[in-house]
Amino acid sequence: MHEDLPPDHIIVSVIPQSKEGTALDGYTQCIIPNRTKKYIMTTPNFPAAVPPPSLGLAYKVTKLPGKGLGILAMRDVQGGQLVLAERPLVICPLVLPSQEYIKSMPDHFTIEDYLIAALQGNERFMEVSFSTMPAEKKPAFLALHSAHTADGSGPIVGRLRTNTFGIHELMENPEEVHDQERTFSGICEVGSRFNHRYVDLDFCATIAV
Repeated sequence: MHEDLPPDHIIVSVIPQSKEGTALDGYTQCIIPNRTKKYIMTTPNFPAAVPPPSLGLAYKVTKLPGKGLGILAMRDVQGGQLVLAERPLVICPLVLPSQEYIKSMPDHFTIEDYLIAALQGNERFMEVSFSTMPAEKKPAFLALHSAHTADGSGPIVGRLRTNTFGIHELMENPEEVHDQERTFSGICEVGSRFNHRYVDLDFCATIAV
């Protein structure tokens, strides 16, 4: 934790790439409050290696006619089997900090004007955050689909809104589980290509990997 910054100050950090001299797989850009970084860094056994699938690779990422890239099973999968474990490309607040932009908006703005301006403000915020991501990591994020190309969302925020999974395990207080402003998003290179509507992904390992 940065002791000179307030607990709720948003910082950009990276999950450690090694532990005790051993290289760990994956890269995660963390856009999180200062207090959350402290919570993660003090988690027992953090960081740990990503566990391998239970019985080897069970899926493939492939083009689906008229739907872009998707995931297809290559074998039968039994309940409880670990099919995929990966570090998120990005972890960030589910509700991005647009309040500062809203405070400076003209009184004559309509609700739609407010929403568009907030989305534009969030895009500028994320552009600054993403500027620190290594160049070789950005293509995987930008390869994800955006379903928000005509509502004021920029290319970064549009992909966040399309591909995110809620992460509740980073909350220090279990009572905050229904507070969207305290919930985090995880965007994954592979996992985000699952159909979110029908797949329940377990992010319990997020803070341990």
